[in-house]
Amino acid sequence: MASAPPRRQPSLPTPEPMAPPPSDFESEQAVLGSILLEPGAARRAFAIVSSDDFYWEDHQTICRAMETVGSRNEPVDTVTVSAELRRTSMLKQIGGGNYITALIGTVPTAAHVVRYATIVAEKAVLRAGARFGEDLARKCRENPGDVGELFIQAQEDFRQVVLSRVKHDTELVSWASEADEFMDIATRAGQGRRPPSAVRLGIPEIDESLGPLADEQIVLLMGPTGSCKTHLALNAVCSTLEELTRRGEEGRVFVFSFESRGMYKRRALAWLSGVNNEDIRRGFDGERDPDSWSRVYDAAERCYRVWGKHIYVCERTSEQEQIEKLWRDQHRKGKVVLGVIDYWQAMRRRPGRREIEEYTAATQAFRLLSEEYKTPVLITSQVTDRQQGGIISKGSTDILDAATLIMRITPKGALVCQKHREGPQFSSTPLHVDMKTSRVYTEREWQLMESAGEARDAFGHDNG
Repeated sequence: MASAPPRRQPSLPTPEPMAPPPSDFESEQAVLGSILLEPGAARRAFAIVSSDDFYWEDHQTICRAMETVGSRNEPVDTVTVSAELRRTSMLKQIGGGNYITALIGTVPTAAHVVRYATIVAEKAVLRAGARFGEDLARKCRENPGDVGELFIQAQEDFRQVVLSRVKHDTELVSWASEADEFMDIATRAGQGRRPPSAVRLGIPEIDESLGPLADEQIVLLMGPTGSCKTHLALNAVCSTLEELTRRGEEGRVFVFSFESRGMYKRRALAWLSGVNNEDIRRGFDGERDPDSWSRVYDAAERCYRVWGKHIYVCERTSEQEQIEKLWRDQHRKGKVVLGVIDYWQAMRRRPGRREIEEYTAATQAFRLLSEEYKTPVLITSQVTDRQQGGIISKGSTDILDAATLIMRITPKGALVCQKHREGPQFSSTPLHVDMKTSRVYTEREWQLMESAGEARDAFGHDNG
């Protein structure tokens, strides 16, 4: 009887080359540079990361020096950090004082230190997760007897890995350490009423009542269909662009318009030129009316030559995640001073996701964006007032609760300050919306202008 052939040992797969551990060199530099650039950035950064979260050894060394300086209640800057590194004989090892100085040049502003620190913390979590996975793989290869116990313990170990590595910016701060901020508030209070910020609604009387709109987070403009919400949003955009230009300030305005394509361009031309928006949309005889034609051309040139560097518009219906990604990507290139979403209910929803889940997620995302970048988000919405009942869209109460400023347009065309975090800032104010040009005035301002014969547009031409 023939013997059975010997069993052949199966060949093992060729292992793939090991990828380097997750890290982000530029973000680590940006965190350290931001801390050196601006007093107060250290507190925001260290609420999220510590020296152990940095991958590169030189960055760990620099961060430990910063933590030591901060623990002595000294300012964390190039002088104090370099002195600490020199004291521990580590300055030469990390590249000398030149590298400390060069870190400041890696960031234009410390305003985004929270975002940079979050990236560094996320990479640290991924590295910790990778190490956890390697340890679990080793234990599995040891062929333990109690498989269930192994994975129960692994689940708890992994939870502890994440909890120990992920920090939050929630902290208790003693007022005893906030002397500078208290004195700044007191000093500003005695310097007269703060003027409206460059970010504004563009209605002088209301802007004066509200104060700096740039201090708000989510600004909700509510009203039923046809209540001129878009006219008011566009008036805010155009007025903000004009004020940024007048002051010579930097800043970007983002508009996510889910209305008809090209509408914001046409209405901006009407706002600037004083020419009827419908004439611009349908066309008119420029040879018979050369003055209007010239004004539209001048307005078009101003839109792309002067306003162009400040405004970015998306006219494609987008999901909340797409808007958030665009916002974050663009914010790294320049400070966003105002975001506009026109309108809330038109955001695209993902298949299989309930409406209430969509609104809840979007509300949380936009509030976090506003808090992180200190940028107001103006949202137009068809949500109705709770007191009137009949919430149109499920989940709308989330955005009502999250908004720091809610303004409602009544059926009679008045603007009401329905909610403000520090109490209503103005009562019911009748508006006059010039439908031809999208310019918005209080009714009192319009009547005074008409009685004085000054109801004119920016170019000094009669609006009719």
